[in-house]
Amino acid sequence: MQKRVKLIILAAVVVAAARGVGLTLWLTSGSNASASTSHQDYARLFADASIMHTKITVLDKWPKPYQTYHDAYFHKCYEWWDKPLFLYNLCFDRTSGVLVNKELA
Repeated sequence: MQKRVKLIILAAVVVAAARGVGLTLWLTSGSNASASTSHQDYARLFADASIMHTKITVLDKWPKPYQTYHDAYFHKCYEWWDKPLFLYNLCFDRTSGVLVNKELA
């Protein structure tokens, strides 16, 4: 009987530890793009993006965007929030995929 109680207690400890690890991973994951991308990285990526020259394929170099949307001209736009400094916006033409607008707010 004592062996069974010890196994139940051990199982409860393992389950509690697994929940703690899972909860920690869940809370620290998510949109931590700005945690892995420095302010200098964002500034460099933004400076390298050239209107009418940069294709939408350049997005592979950027982290996952904070938000995507279509502007008034139906361009496909992407936003990155470099907390607490800037909000970077890149908008691409939907047919040619060329960068048509970039803003720093």
